[in-house]
Amino acid sequence: MGKPDDDAFDLEVKRRAFWCSWSMCCLSQNNASFKAESWKEAIGLPLPCDEISFSARQPLLREAFDPEGHMELLEDDEAGVDRTSYMAEIVKLLSLWYHRSFPVT
Repeated sequence: MGKPDDDAFDLEVKRRAFWCSWSMCCLSQNNASFKAESWKEAIGLPLPCDEISFSARQPLLREAFDPEGHMELLEDDEAGVDRTSYMAEIVKLLSLWYHRSFPVT
């Protein structure tokens, strides 16, 4: 059996795979693949962690979409540490772009 850090790292790799797939759905020509706003497909799923904690195999999960489509802050063990997750920022931008390009009527 693996260590808890290995389990957290494995889950982060799977989340990153989901977010890559989600991003491709936002960018694809077949944008009808979302039944509603794109973020509704992933309410509560943490956005990708920052590269420093990912490289250390100890992902720090900071943000997720709430039921209203806004960012909610998740538990933060290291208060005062500000690490930007570039992958999470791309997810946010794609969500905004998708919402503006394909508004739900």
